[in-house]
Amino acid sequence: ESLRQILSLDPRPGYQKDPQRIYGLEYAGMEVRFQVEGEILTVCQICRAQTGTQHEKQ
Repeated sequence: ESLRQILSLDPRPGYQKDPQRIYGLEYAGMEVRFQVEGEILTVCQICRAQTGTQHEKQ
């Protein structure tokens, strides 16, 4: 439920609103990847976070 609340706030950077871009955030040791098109946020992938590495940004 906490993750849903975070995602409902649209955690994208304010200057980035590209509907084709896949964004990511780390939550509870997991990497959550998502896209936002209009008012719809879609979670694309959830996997274990890899600490100490920079993730490829799409």
